[in-house]
Amino acid sequence: MSVDPDPLKIPAGNVSHGPKPASSHFRPLDVVEEKHVRKVLSSAHTLEEAARILGINVATLWRKRKRYGI
Repeated sequence: MSVDPDPLKIPAGNVSHGPKPASSHFRPLDVVEEKHVRKVLSSAHTLEEAARILGINVATLWRKRKRYGI
């Protein structure tokens, strides 16, 4: 069995043109993000602490809370 010298190179016949059908076991990223933000907010003592845990600015957390109705 030979090893491809460039693992990032995709043969022309294997290039996908367009999105693949959604699989039932994957959730949209915004759904996952909302769940994670809610979980962190429920355990953090302050918004500043929640933002630090999430690795985002407090203003960004405020916008996410507004977007998700939290």
